[in-house]
Amino acid sequence: MSRAASSSSGAAEAAPASLNIAAIASTAVAAGSMAWYYHLYGPTAHAMTAAEEGLHPTKYPWVHEQWFSTFDHQ
Repeated sequence: MSRAASSSSGAAEAAPASLNIAAIASTAVAAGSMAWYYHLYGPTAHAMTAAEEGLHPTKYPWVHEQWFSTFDHQ
């Protein structure tokens, strides 16, 4: 029995080209999504904006805040 030994084949030569194309495409998608995110949200992230500054807790007429009442008794 003899074995056919070959150092190159057509399928093996095509694989690096397709890997290069896949790497270029994924890099382009990543760069494009980063540019789109930068376009939408800007260069910095603000944890506190003017819209969030206007949010205040609701004022309720709590019984314990009156002059002659306590928290436990009414």
